[in-house]
Amino acid sequence: MGFDPAYGIDSKTRMSIGLVVEEVSTNIFEHNRDSNDHYVDVKIIIANSSVTLRFRDDCRPFNPKERIAMLDDRAPEHNIGLRIISKKAKRMQYVSVFNLNNFVITL
Repeated sequence: MGFDPAYGIDSKTRMSIGLVVEEVSTNIFEHNRDSNDHYVDVKIIIANSSVTLRFRDDCRPFNPKERIAMLDDRAPEHNIGLRIISKKAKRMQYVSVFNLNNFVITL
């Protein structure tokens, strides 16, 4: 694996960042198909060789942690994006505050 001293993270982790950002963003847009404008903010924090991704949106409440807990292992072809996120994450937190979804993932 390559190592980028500018960020202190290896190439595998950088690829995981892109994959998780894509999967969470896709869920935000897929589960909120209405004609309203929405706010979506993605923040990537890299500190001490740790990566934290924070997703904030004003769409309808959706707790990915609850959905992941409900996944049925007998149907692995369903909810593939959420399965990927849960495997990549060291820690996940979700809270809805002031009508904003806040999903924080540490890789």
